[in-house]
This record gives sequence, structure tokens and C-alpha cells, in this order.
Amino acid sequence: MDYLNSTFPCGDKCPLSFAKPVSLFFTENKEAIILSFNAPLINTEVQVLEADPFFLKYPENNKTCTIKYTAPQSLIVRKEGECIHSISKDKPKEQTYIVASTSGCIQKTDRQAKFYSIENCHAESS
Repeated sequence: MDYLNSTFPCGDKCPLSFAKPVSLFFTENKEAIILSFNAPLINTEVQVLEADPFFLKYPENNKTCTIKYTAPQSLIVRKEGECIHSISKDKPKEQTYIVASTSGCIQKTDRQAKFYSIENCHAESS
């Protein structure tokens, strides 16, 4: 496509790198080429976030407890709104298509309970 100096009418929302060719035709007088492509639209209202989990320690009743991050490793987050969607546990690769669900949103009130768990508690040494 670089040789033809072409772009798609959807601009940055459907990059040429994601396009898949469908067909190629010449006009009857052979003065023009008609190319057909399928190209997904990129949703700029969402972002894919990758977790960098860590452990937290806190004291409770003369014990030190460890809290572990247990949420998904990859999430889709809307730029505006409260909706978070879990995606595959595998780390997304560059130029991977992700089809986001429109249901199954992890609500804000559920996040603390679902994203962290107490892994263990040990007696504090004196």
C-alpha cells in the first residue's frame, strides 16, 4: 500500500497494518484498480492495562498478614465510566485483536473483594 500512497477513509481508526485484502479488480478501461479490504475499527475510548502485581503487608492481632493481587493480569478499561472488563490471562501481544465484551463488567463495589486476597498471616517475632 505504500507504493500506491493510499489511506483508508477511516484514518487512524483502522490502520493499514490490520487490513486484510479481500479482492482486486481493474476497471473496464484498465485505468484504475479497485482494491477491497477488511479492516477493524480501533476503539479509542478504551485502553488495555496490564497488571504489575505486588504484595502488601499489614499488621493484624500481633500477626503480619500478606495481601496478594488476584485480579486478571490484563484488563480493558473505558476512559470514561466505571466499567472494567477482564481479558485473557495471556499478555496481549502487539497488533492483537481483542473483542471486548459489552456485558460482564466488574463494578467498582466488587473490585476490592475480587482483586485482593489475604494470602497468609504469620505471628510477629518479638
